Amino acid sequence: MDNTLCSWNIKPFSPSSRLLNTFHGAPHGFEKNLIRPCWSPDSDFVAVGSGDRSVVVWNASTGNIAYKLPGHKGCVNQVDWYGNVLASGASDGHIFLGELNLSEVK
Repeated sequence: MDNTLCSWNIKPFSPSSRLLNTFHGAPHGFEKNLIRPCWSPDSDFVAVGSGDRSVVVWNASTGNIAYKLPGHKGCVNQVDWYGNVLASGASDGHIFLGELNLSEVK
């Protein structure tokens, strides 16, 4: 509910601080839930559906938002990658496919 996504080290016997990175979303609106994150195939980006009807994509190395993709008319419940193509499904009953130019935001 705080519009953040945390990446954790889950390996056994890891250091005392298991938190690797915190990704912050753009806080606006009352629906700040982030739902079902998904790493890109090369692990350079992480995408997540949002309760504010958008998809947020972060650059994993910098922690900056690379894309905030609007368009759905309902909560985005699922995202998945296939190469540079990102698919998102929402409670509005629609699936959006989009090819992202990830080399320009690395």
